Amino acid sequence: MSFVPSGSFRMGDARVPQGSPVHTVAVSEFAIDQFETTKLIWDGVRAWGLTNGYHDLTAATSYGMGQQPVQDVNWYDAIKWCNARSEREGVAPAYYTDEALTQVYRFGETIPFVNWNAGFRLPTEAEWEKAARGGFDGVLYPWGTDSITPTDANYKESGYSGTRPVGSYRPNPFGLYDTAGNIWEWCWDVFNEYGSDSQEDPKSASGKNLSFGRVQRGGRWDLDKTFSSVSYRYLDDPKTRHQGIYGFRSVLP
Repeated sequence: MSFVPSGSFRMGDARVPQGSPVHTVAVSEFAIDQFETTKLIWDGVRAWGLTNGYHDLTAATSYGMGQQPVQDVNWYDAIKWCNARSEREGVAPAYYTDEALTQVYRFGETIPFVNWNAGFRLPTEAEWEKAARGGFDGVLYPWGTDSITPTDANYKESGYSGTRPVGSYRPNPFGLYDTAGNIWEWCWDVFNEYGSDSQEDPKSASGKNLSFGRVQRGGRWDLDKTFSSVSYRYLDDPKTRHQGIYGFRSVLP
């Protein structure tokens, strides 16, 4: 995992659809996976989970085994998998089915309550963008630039018919790979329009019926470079699985 220090940054970009208004966001320190979750890692956690109460974790697919990112996982799949990863590694889980945080969320499709100071979880939208920016403000891409080429990331103009193995391109200054292109990455948040006020550790509410329109970030292999901007925002129903385009990475507080 890569360490992302606490601090403020300018979130959004007026050059990107749904990227305005640009606003200041302060984010606490956290750690984030350097790579998108691979099929190999997914399968290892899933195998453990199936014998420890996570009986409906999807098998998922990928464009190849090993270091290809797992695909066609929905938001609920990712949430439950993060909890299974926490329990397998002996860390207190982040997601629960009750407000008292006593019943670990292991199966079904429900909007969980969150212990934000506990184990592996999806990044908030603000955490994802801060990490993807690599310490740069006011730029479109993760390396401090406003330009991108097919040698930088896997997007439409790169010419590949699917994802590439994680880490195939250079990382950003925080050590994160593939935050531009390759596969959409689920975030925790419900998709809402930005406000102009400064915020501190913004996140959508937990344990409430706010299911539609969860945020995805990072673009994907079959879309043009605009979608690969660190500020581009996409959304879909959390129940949706799409082969080849939906994946994720996890964070630790």
